[in-house]
Amino acid sequence: MSTTKCALLLRIITTVFLIVHSHPLASFPVRFQPGRTLRYIYNTEITLNEPGSSQKTPAKKDVGFRFSAEVEVTPVWSNNINLLKLLVVGPRIHSVSRPDLSRELKTLPRLPVYFQWEAGQVGQVFAGDDDTVLAINIKKGIISLFQMRTEDGIHSEIDTSGDCQVIYKKLHDGAVITKSKTSCNSMDTVGQYSQVNELLGVNLTSSVDIQFTLSEDVIKSVVANERQRIQLNLDELLASIITVKQTLELKETVSSDPIYADSFDDVIKKLDTERGNRLLKGSLGTFFEPKECTVGCTPVADLLVKYRIQLYPQNTGKTAGAKAFRDLVRAMRHLSKDAIANILNDKQYNDLTLPLIDILSMAQTPSSQAALMEFLNFDESYNIENVERYLLATALSTHPPEQVLRDLLGLFRRSVQNEKLRQSIAQALGAVTNTFFRTKGQEDHKIVAEVQAAFLKQLDECDDSSCLLTVIHSLGNAGLPETLEVLLKRAELSKDSTVSEAALRALRRIDRKLITTVIRDRLKAIFHQKRRGYDTPVRSQALSIILDRDLTLDEVRDIIVESRDPWNTDYDMFIQSRLFDLMRHNEKLREMVKKVLSDPDLANYDVLAPKGKSLAFTSNFSDDPAVAYVMYVENGRSGVLKRSGMDIDVLSSVQKLPLYRFGMFAAGLEGLIGDEVDEEDAETVATAGMSLDMVGVSLRPITFFKGKGELMSAVWNAPSELMSVLQTNFLLQDHSERIHLQNGLIAELDVLGLASLDMSAKLSVSLWNKNSLSLVRNRGAVFLTSALSVSSSSFRTGIESTTNLESFLNFQTDVDFYDELKMCQQMNRPDFYLRRNVTKFETARGFPRTFVSKISRQKHFNAESFPLPDRNSENCRILKP
Repeated sequence: MSTTKCALLLRIITTVFLIVHSHPLASFPVRFQPGRTLRYIYNTEITLNEPGSSQKTPAKKDVGFRFSAEVEVTPVWSNNINLLKLLVVGPRIHSVSRPDLSRELKTLPRLPVYFQWEAGQVGQVFAGDDDTVLAINIKKGIISLFQMRTEDGIHSEIDTSGDCQVIYKKLHDGAVITKSKTSCNSMDTVGQYSQVNELLGVNLTSSVDIQFTLSEDVIKSVVANERQRIQLNLDELLASIITVKQTLELKETVSSDPIYADSFDDVIKKLDTERGNRLLKGSLGTFFEPKECTVGCTPVADLLVKYRIQLYPQNTGKTAGAKAFRDLVRAMRHLSKDAIANILNDKQYNDLTLPLIDILSMAQTPSSQAALMEFLNFDESYNIENVERYLLATALSTHPPEQVLRDLLGLFRRSVQNEKLRQSIAQALGAVTNTFFRTKGQEDHKIVAEVQAAFLKQLDECDDSSCLLTVIHSLGNAGLPETLEVLLKRAELSKDSTVSEAALRALRRIDRKLITTVIRDRLKAIFHQKRRGYDTPVRSQALSIILDRDLTLDEVRDIIVESRDPWNTDYDMFIQSRLFDLMRHNEKLREMVKKVLSDPDLANYDVLAPKGKSLAFTSNFSDDPAVAYVMYVENGRSGVLKRSGMDIDVLSSVQKLPLYRFGMFAAGLEGLIGDEVDEEDAETVATAGMSLDMVGVSLRPITFFKGKGELMSAVWNAPSELMSVLQTNFLLQDHSERIHLQNGLIAELDVLGLASLDMSAKLSVSLWNKNSLSLVRNRGAVFLTSALSVSSSSFRTGIESTTNLESFLNFQTDVDFYDELKMCQQMNRPDFYLRRNVTKFETARGFPRTFVSKISRQKHFNAESFPLPDRNSENCRILKP
């Protein structure tokens, strides 16, 4: 027999041996036989749009790309495990918006990848170190279409989408198999972040359905459909959809040559030698492709020139200012520490120091934090405004890195001389701690325990109420569950009512699930004064926590009984106002109140007749989104103000988010207007001030005056024109995520929403006429961007939605205390527009032009005066006939 015939016979015998021994699971219906190459026609399309778009005009049509190619799958070696070679031939890219445009995708090199395949499951993937990330990802998207099971059931699999739960169903006696991914956890999390407040976050819903059609012993066709819907929880109209479709159709089968080797490792070595380069081993998961900046890429120096005027204080609370801050936050996130330091120290930007501090604090990168800590001086008072601005902006962080906590903890442990600065440092540390430990995966981080230990140590060492209040306010911002008992004990035992009140309010951010029956009984003991007497603001804080959970019939009765104290009728009025206001929105509570008031001892004039000026009232600013406001006025026995203010909450089925809280507090004012002073209050110093919360974060209280001397100074120096009291810019939405798609491409989601607020006030007081007029104006603007894109070095497509609005809210109070105290409050806002813009785009290297479409929408809101309690309206008719 000739040498040629012997070699051929040996080759045939070896091939037969490999076929026989390569499939120990003979029952599996798909077999890859060495010596046989399967050629498929492959198409995948990715489109982006708004949900439910009509597609009737070019601006409403989908954007995206379709990729087509021929795919060859060749078994190169088998021995229990198959090693398959995948080669993509003739790849082309096609425009979705302009079907006539297509070109060869030259950035997809004609390089094969290899993958392990055993009984339908893909193991390791081997790609050349000379291949591109994009090419490997696309090839993995094709490989994923060969991963399947033939038995019904739920399984866990790793593929291009991540670690997924998958449901398989067998149809038509196994000729058709369906596969549905129910949930996937991305294995790519570095550099991604989201809002800890769910209401301000993003909701991503996905579905992936794949159908395999088998014929004889091969996969004849595969069809995969994927849909990703991205929606902002706060506004369902801000939503985008990505649709992905893959098809794989068997074209023909041709012969090929297997590789002969003794082991799997030998095969890989042989392939390395043949190729002249090394094969890199990896999983079926896809990897993010590093590329040049695509969002927020204008140089910072150019942006500072462009937005210089918009960054000035007079533009705080306006849309132009909010947009400028948003663009600069994006840009600053790409800069190094040295580049940021150069900007901060550049004299040409001296007039922009405060807005730059805001921007860099919002950037929340290690580089921006390091540059700020070098720039700011916490030991000298001449630049305290810079430091206070940093602490305010940092307190409202959305995803602070650990270094921010470490820096603030270091400052807290230092003996900073300025008392106000010490308070701001402590409260910022508490706020950042809360955001940090609520971030997924950081609940048990050791830095959180260090902060808690530092706060509790300081609390034990405090020897005056000022120190105690600073730490308690900070613990309130932190909301650490382990501090509940410490705070409640302070509230119960402190002889200083301001400390007790602050300690109870500090429970506001602690999970209400921790308010057990035992804790609730202790709160009721404070409200009902079962063990000792408490000042009414302390009792009111306890009542607020009690009312935050469903009441029992006995609790409702006890609260109504508590509201018939003949010595404190104004507080009786406040208790009833709180309960009856809550009852208006709670049918179950309404029925219980009705049942309790069937008792004639309680349902009578002495108990229910109006007895004071205190009030509590809830109404709505808007229904979509649901925004409610709560107004309250709590007076002392003589009818003089103790507390008043307004809370604004955003509501949803999953969360009640405290967006804004403005409050006034006062003590010891009775003697100043000639009223009789209770003996226990005779030594109380006349005090008044303002408290403010932003997104649940309590800021350092502002004291207007303390004592008669400061009062007179405040009266004579009160601004008769609107004067800015607080200016701040902070992030509402801040979300960055990569969505790994079934076809191997990766979508990038970037949501950035910025709020700009300017609070201004004016006050006029006449001690001669015994009246006053105050106006607080809250001017605010929001600029929100949601950008969803799929991009690479050779193509990019996406959809970007922006929403912006600007308005202000006036809160005016007229008070006449000449005879009987009369107060008229009014709240209104002017008309305004909410504007939305949607931009879709599509660009690819080699295409003659970029496709861009824009849609603009706006909604007009009429001017509005908001409803207040009926008794307030009666007073207004008297004061303003």
